[in-house]
Parts: sequence; structure tokens; C-alpha cells
Amino acid sequence: MATKIKICPACGKEIPALASFCPECGVKQAKPDPESLRDWEDEADEGEQEDTLREEEEYERSTARKEEMARRRESYQRQLERRRSNTKRMIPVIILLILLLIAAGIYAGTRLFRSSTPSGGEQGSISGNISGNNESADAESGNGATDTLESKTETVPEIQTTAAESESETATETETETSTMESSTQPTTTAVDTSNARTMYVTTYLNVRDGAGNDANVIGQITDGDPIQVLDDSGSWYKIAYNGGIAYVYSGYVVGSKEEVARRHSEEASKAEESRKAEESKKAEESKKAKETTKDTSNYKAGSDDSSVIARSSKKYLEDDDLDGMSSSDLRLARNEIYARHGCIFKDKKLQKYFESKSWYTPKVNVDDFDTSNLNKYEIANIKKIKSKE
Repeated sequence: MATKIKICPACGKEIPALASFCPECGVKQAKPDPESLRDWEDEADEGEQEDTLREEEEYERSTARKEEMARRRESYQRQLERRRSNTKRMIPVIILLILLLIAAGIYAGTRLFRSSTPSGGEQGSISGNISGNNESADAESGNGATDTLESKTETVPEIQTTAAESESETATETETETSTMESSTQPTTTAVDTSNARTMYVTTYLNVRDGAGNDANVIGQITDGDPIQVLDDSGSWYKIAYNGGIAYVYSGYVVGSKEEVARRHSEEASKAEESRKAEESKKAEESKKAKETTKDTSNYKAGSDDSSVIARSSKKYLEDDDLDGMSSSDLRLARNEIYARHGCIFKDKKLQKYFESKSWYTPKVNVDDFDTSNLNKYEIANIKKIKSKE
């Protein structure tokens, strides 16, 4: 195995075998041979392995959460379809109940009208009086017998009409009883008067609740763009007709026409597009600033008091262009520089001495006790990227 220490030809000091520059005098060193590169130790490997394991576990948990959310979404969609199917099946029942109510109203009105008219006996008495008057009047003219026969004949249609009416009443009562028996076997649904309702439309997938307020129970959901029958549109919660009953929806997502629905969707799409463009512009600006402020490591002089190999490695994601042209030793310094910013104390004395020469370095914790959870997202990603280039 090749030695890890060599003598600087300029100042005669011992320096790391893989250093590109002498920490003492700054003279550029000859590039080490490949055998020496393979022998270099990496004090932070253990921490990086723990980082990798932690990220893999987090990825697995995230995947499991996404699968669970997909399963719940699918289950909810199935429930929604079942509810819609049940609603469609209830429509004929509701129509039948309305027809039964109309028939019952007609029957009650007919009975009330007949109860206010004279009875059959009174009608017979009136007919008799009229017949008697006709007989006395016609007796004077000599046609009494004939008119009496005609009077008797005229009373027959009245009796027949009364019998027909009785049969009609009996048939109506039978139909009513049959309808009542049929309605008793059907599920009961409260009929809601929608004659004064206002047709409006929802602009998103909107929850339907059994009361006015977010604390009320969710009893269904209305699809984006579907019409609803609004019974009362005052306040922030609208009272609507829903599944044969009364329910409530939030008014902020309800509009008066399909054109308004389309307009809102267009506005939301425009806002989303503007937000996306603004975010892309912001990222491009940050990337540009990061490249402008990234230190040119080809002119880096090791050992200067406040210099950094890559000044922005803890604040921005590094690109391939930021690492091009750097030697393995410079990449190693750049990677360990991220740990040094958190006060990591290194086992390698040369590496420790290098960072102690920096004004920004404050040793706090040994490398064995270093907690990688203190690293931010940029540092974690940049450590992996630099490691892949070494």
C-alpha cells in the first residue's frame, strides 16, 4: 500500500499524498498515481451509509402512504358510484309517491265535494215535488197520465247515474286501498318542494353535509360541474334538495350558470400556469446565482484562512459544471467541508488541521458521534453528488 504522506518539494513539509496543493506553501503538487487514489480513507462513509439507509426507509414509507391513499381514493369512488346508482333507483319510487299523493288529493277533493251536495233522498223528494207540480199543471190540460209516465221515466236515469257514481266511488276506494298497500311496501322518502328552487352548479368536487357548518357530517359528494337545486341561497351555506331530502353545501364553490363554471376553471388553470412559470423562473434565477457565486476550485489555494472549496454547497444544489475539473482530493475536501460547517471533528489529523486553519470552523462533535440529521436537503444531495464524482 502506498504511503499517505509525502514531502513537498518546495518547502520540505509533510503533506497528504493526494493533495493537489501544499497546505503550507501553496505550491501545486504532482497528480498522484491511481494506486494512491484507491488507498485514501473516507472518514464520513459510515455517516453516508446511515443517510442512505434512512432515505431508503423514508422512500418505502412514502411509497406505502401513496399506495394507501390510492386504495382509499378507489374505495371512495366505488362508494360514490354506489350512491349515485342508489339515487337513480330511487327516482321511480319518488315519482310513484308523488303520483300517489296527487291521486289521494283528488280523491279527498271528490269526497269533500260530494259531501256538500244533497243526498239521494233529498234528490228524490225534489224530483217528486217537480213531478207533482207537473201533474197538477197537466191535469188541467188533460195530459196528466202521459206526463206522469214521462216523469217516472225521467227519474230512471237519475237512479242509474247514482248507481254508476256509487260504482265509481267503490272503484276509487278500492284503488286507494290498493295504492295505500303498495305504498306501505315502498321505502318512505320525504318529498321536498322544489317548485321555488334555483338551479345552480358546483365548480369542484363538493362535499354534501347534513348541516350548515364544517363540523356537520358528510353524507355525499357532488361532481364538478353538476347542477343542484338550491332551496335557500342566503349565507355561506346553501340549503339544497338532495336524494329526496334536505342537505347543505358551502356556497364558495357554487355558481349560477355553466358559463361561470367554465370561467372559473379557466381562471384556475391560468393561475396554476402563472404559478408554474414563476416557480421555474425563480429556480432558474437561483441556479444562475449559484453558478455565479460558486468558487472556481481550479484557482483554489489550500490553507487560506477563510476560503471554501465550494462556498454554496450548503445552500444550493450543485450541478455537474460546478464539479468539472476538480481533482479527487479537492472533491474529498469539498465533501468533508459540508461536515466541517456543522463542527465535525475528524480523525484524520491532516484533515483536521486543514479545517482548523479556517476562520469559520468551530469544532463541536467527534465524527463518530456526528448526527447526520443535522444536514439539510442541499447538503445531503451534494454529498452524494460529490461522492459519485470522486
